[in-house]
Amino acid sequence: MSASNSVEFPNFLLILIRHGETDENNQAIIQGQKDTKLNETGRKQSKSLGENFNSTGLTRIYSSDLSRAYDTCSILLSDHSESIITDPLLRERSFGEIEGRPLKDLIAAAREAGLSTPEYIAKGGESLVDVRKRVIRFLEEKILASVIPDERILIVSHGGIIRQMIEFLAEFLPKNMNSPQFDRKKNLIPPNTSVTEFKIFFCPSKRQIQSIECMRLHDIGHLDEKTQQNALNQPQVNAKVAI
Repeated sequence: MSASNSVEFPNFLLILIRHGETDENNQAIIQGQKDTKLNETGRKQSKSLGENFNSTGLTRIYSSDLSRAYDTCSILLSDHSESIITDPLLRERSFGEIEGRPLKDLIAAAREAGLSTPEYIAKGGESLVDVRKRVIRFLEEKILASVIPDERILIVSHGGIIRQMIEFLAEFLPKNMNSPQFDRKKNLIPPNTSVTEFKIFFCPSKRQIQSIECMRLHDIGHLDEKTQQNALNQPQVNAKVAI
């Protein structure tokens, strides 16, 4: 971020949080848009995050309408749960007919088709391009179209959706900030209840992003060491490399 950009353009904060753990996460079951629930660990993760999260000054709170995201948001913001705006555009990637089945089935189908796991599209499911379009539509229609300077906007969603948001927003990083280390980390699936925060500089007249600063990326410092390690070691449906 150059000094001229930071002076010339107003900014707002965008905070991205992945939902807490579910039994399906632990069991490597494909959830997609199935309405699965937080397990006990997921609720504890969400409560721990809430105890370490500054909700002061939030101007908008968005959540996927799937229970695991909405319940995470509700636990996180117990005093502001009535302010949550649910939106189906924030749902996880659809995996069609393979939802509810073990991750190993998706991996096998992708290998048989000669594709990486994320590239494979199950019958009735979404492609990565579909998900990216949905993410950009949300950011453009729900955020950029109406944002005002100094807003603090929270989004609670899913691993695949948040990664697509990060990849899109990273295109606006100054060249000298998009380091190999950042590039490697942004390609990871966010762990459960991880926090990513961007300061976004935008042009009010054109409703376009000009540049961004990444303040936090996949932060799980609110979790104890054992829970952090478990979250980082979970198999991920949207991982770029097949497991």
